Amino acid sequence: MKKDIPKILDQELIDKYLAALTRPINLELLNEMTSGKYSHSSLLAIRKDWQLFHEFCVEMHVNSLPASVTAVRRFIDKQSKSRKYSSIRRYVITIGMFHYLLGFKDPTSHRQVGFSLSELRTSEKHQSVETNPFTDKHLNELNKRLFTSNEALDIRDLAIYFCMYECALKRHELRELTHSSLRIEPNLVAIEISDQLYILSEQGSIAMIKWLEVSSAQGDIVFCSIDRHGNLSGRQLNDSSIYRILRRASALLSLPEHLKFSSQSGRVGQVKKRAKSGQNIIEIQDFGRWSSPAMPLQYAGKLDSSDKQKQKFRHKKEWD
Repeated sequence: MKKDIPKILDQELIDKYLAALTRPINLELLNEMTSGKYSHSSLLAIRKDWQLFHEFCVEMHVNSLPASVTAVRRFIDKQSKSRKYSSIRRYVITIGMFHYLLGFKDPTSHRQVGFSLSELRTSEKHQSVETNPFTDKHLNELNKRLFTSNEALDIRDLAIYFCMYECALKRHELRELTHSSLRIEPNLVAIEISDQLYILSEQGSIAMIKWLEVSSAQGDIVFCSIDRHGNLSGRQLNDSSIYRILRRASALLSLPEHLKFSSQSGRVGQVKKRAKSGQNIIEIQDFGRWSSPAMPLQYAGKLDSSDKQKQKFRHKKEWD
């Protein structure tokens, strides 16, 4: 997430941004502050991460800008009770970015913060629970349950289950999927993602065509939100709605709590399926559009090889 952004030198601007960061900051102002380097979804994440830290500091009666090393360590400790290392690492990067931009000494560069993160990462590595993979069996069962329904919610969700699994979609790819990326022929739908073409199965194509007929007047976005009354809103899906769609699949299949699907379940399922069929990691990496083989290796159960790949890409921060 961290990018090369110029430091802010104008004191009037610094004061303006400092005031803005004491409340949920306007996205337009945040975009200005970060020199337009981030996408809309990244700006939303940055704002959410910063607000979480700022609210913690308010609760503890300490400053968030500039923050102390102790405040950051206590924040890490609190978040570690309910958050993964990757999320906390992102929070720390956001905190450091704001300190850098506004000319404050960065508390996240202190060795004690580095130790806290290292301990958390080591602990999580030993306690990690693998994401439950979404499989062909799950998809077939959901298709049986939803295929004959004429409810917009059922039609949309079934099409999403096919797309997320058969194309190994990431959340943002699902959110941003447009009609211009679809190739439609009689009883066949193909989806272009990152210059790759993915052909849906026969049942997947039928489910998608059925949804497209229902949602034909909803703009260029393929999958829109649906309100509690079953009305199509025309608004783009967000992370919360995608979470609910996947939780619904878990409920329809009566999965226990520890086996409920996440946004990575379809991608994990594809890795396992393709590894079992004999595809190598590079082929799987290409199919899932991963920037490195680290995560496919992890999902395939090759943890040592995965960790070696992660070490290549992990930023080595110089701790004070």
